[in-house]
Order: sequence, then C-alpha cells, then structure tokens
Amino acid sequence: MNAARGAAAAAALALGLPLVAWPATFALATRLPEYVHLVKARPGAAAAAAAAAALPTAAAGLGLAHGYGCGLLSSSAAAAATFAAAWLYAATRLVDARPPVPPYTSMLPAQASPRLAVVTGATSGIGAASVNVLARAGLRVIFTTRSEERGARLAVPGSVTYCVVDPNELAQVAAFADAVVAASRGERAPLLSDEAASWLVDAGGVHILVNNAGFFPRPAPLTGDGLEPGFQVMHLSHHLLTKRLAPVLKACQGRVINVASEGHHFATPRTPGEPTSVFAPERIAAPTKSSLLSYGHNKLANILHTRYLRDDGIAAFALHPGAVVTSIWTFPYALGFLGAPVRAIQRVVFDATASLVMKTAEEGVSTVVYLALAPLDHLDSDLYWINLAGADATMASPLARSADLARHLAELSDILLAERGLE
Repeated sequence: MNAARGAAAAAALALGLPLVAWPATFALATRLPEYVHLVKARPGAAAAAAAAAALPTAAAGLGLAHGYGCGLLSSSAAAAATFAAAWLYAATRLVDARPPVPPYTSMLPAQASPRLAVVTGATSGIGAASVNVLARAGLRVIFTTRSEERGARLAVPGSVTYCVVDPNELAQVAAFADAVVAASRGERAPLLSDEAASWLVDAGGVHILVNNAGFFPRPAPLTGDGLEPGFQVMHLSHHLLTKRLAPVLKACQGRVINVASEGHHFATPRTPGEPTSVFAPERIAAPTKSSLLSYGHNKLANILHTRYLRDDGIAAFALHPGAVVTSIWTFPYALGFLGAPVRAIQRVVFDATASLVMKTAEEGVSTVVYLALAPLDHLDSDLYWINLAGADATMASPLARSADLARHLAELSDILLAERGLE
C-alpha cells in the first residue's frame, strides 16, 4: 500500500511540478536580473529577505522529504506550496527594497513654456505609462503609434497628442523626424497636428526623446526595407529618428532615453572572437529565425546606441525597466504537448504569479521617467540603469561596454541608411 502511495505521489509530483511550479518559477526568473542588481546594490535588504524566507523554506524542504519518503501526497503538496510562498515572499521583499521614486514634478526647473517629450511605440505597456506619467508631471507629449484608433484613445487635448508612424517603414520615421524639426523652427509640418506643431514652436525643440518601440520578435520575413524586423524596429528606426532630431535636441539641451533590457546578455557574436559579428549581415539583413537571439542583439544595440550618442555630445541613458506585466511576454510551456487544457492551466498559473511578482507598467516606467526628468547633475555617469541606479559595472555585458563595438554599430547604421537614401 505504501509503495502504491509512493508511486502515486511521485507521479503527481512529476506531473504537478512542471504543470504548476514551472510557470511560477519562470515568472520569478524573469525578475532575476533585478534581484542580482539589488543584492549587489543593497546587500542588507537582500540578507533580510533571505533570512525571512529561510525558516519556511527549510520547513518546506523537510516536508517534501517526509512526504516523498512516506508516500504522503498531501504532505508533499503542502510543502511545495510553503516553499513557493517563501520564495515569493523573499522575491517581493527584494523588489520592495528598491529606492523610492521621487515626486517627478519636483524635478522640473521653472521655465516659460512646458517641456516637450517625444515617445515612440506608446500605445501600450511601458510606452503608454511613460506618456501618462510625463504628462502628469507637466510635460507636453507627442507619441508615435502604428494605429490611428489606439493613438486617439491615449491622446489628451492640451497635453498628449500623436502621429501615426510605422517603424517597419524607415521613410515614415524620416518624415516624422523632419516634420518635428521643421515645426520646431516655425516651418510648415503638415504631417503633424496643429496642436503638436504649436507645442514645438513654443518649446523650440525636443527636451526628451524616449526610444521605446519594441517587441519580442517571432519568425518573420524581411521588412520592406530589406532588414530583419527586430533590428529595424528596435534599433535602426531609433538611430534614424535620433540622428535627425539631434539639432533640436541639442538646441534644448535635451536628452535621449533608450529602453533596453537585461535580455542584451543573450547577444553573442556570430563568429567567436569577433564582436562585430553580433551585427553580421546574416542576422540584420535576414528573416527573423531565433526570437531570443534577435531580442538579445537588438537590446544590445539600444545600449551601444546610447554610448555613441554620448560621444556625439547628447545626454543619453539606457535602462532595463524590469520584468513588467505587458503583452510582450510569451510563456514556454512544459508538457504543452499534452494539449490545450494543460497549456491553459500553466498560463493561468503564470499570469497569477506574474501579477504578484512582476512590476506594473507604472512601476516599470519609474526609471524611464526618473532619467528623463532628474537634473543631469543629480545623475551619476553610468549610461545603463536598473531600478533608479546606475548598473554599468555590475550588470552591463562586456559587449555593451565596448566603445569599439558602439562605433562599429554607429558606422554600420549610417551605411544602412545611406544605402536606402536616408543618410
């Protein structure tokens, strides 16, 4: 009888752990870079969280061992639940240990007219939250969107307006940038609304540019410009936009915020020992094949873009917003081959855990807005940030810290634009 119970318990654990524990573990693992950064930046808070979780974790371990040894399914299940609860508690304590977000409105210097921000890809997630918080802080915001309908939903007369721009078409990005520059100089810019044009005249340029547009790539063909979609949307469109806006950014002593990711660590050279092969033609001018690799080398490009913007005299920062509950997440299913019911259960577990552990979009945008609004002399020299703190030395990969690779990417990006008549 005991043997039968033991076999039943083992079978239940073998099925239950991938079914339930795996999606919860995956949700927690998405936050791992933030935990690592917090451990390095705030060891006292990390030690407190670990200590708080130590006792229930030890009890859960003993419960698992006892339940498995005695064939008691209920004991094993209770122990596994206790262990998961302890881990969630420790993770939450670490997240809560991050520095408080300062009141954004207190950062803004007094001036005759409101400051102006441009945000790309802003109809959901981090982009939409950036628009909302910047507007509440007193800025006028122009954002780009691919959808007229979604843009209209986010627009707020007097503070937030939009322009339809598809980054899959570089000519549209160039036209939008040229319109912003023209309006800043008081010239006609029919692509923009009258409201946006008047704001640019008042501001005399752009104070803040948030390059946020991005997505988790799926296998896809080349864009109409003959480039890998992830590279074009997440890097080259932003390189083009920033380059054309440089005069009006500099006129306002503006700054650029590039929304990158700890996913940049997935970037690897195509040819070992040759860092520049990260951006080999076989990757950037070929259909998307590997989602993770595409996301990795394009988020690396965001950080390198920040580095060469600084070399050009523009205040620029890149950041990892953290694991934020947005539509970008795709969840890898364990035992998914067993059918839709199994995948549905795992998705529910993942979503429930994510809602407890991951950041909301408003929390995830805190570093974006802090870097956008804080006086430059209040910020340290790091160009890569996590949780309101510089993270160059602790978290950026060796590739992301390479000045030579940044220069290579800048030159390559200019060549690609020139080949398409957009130099």
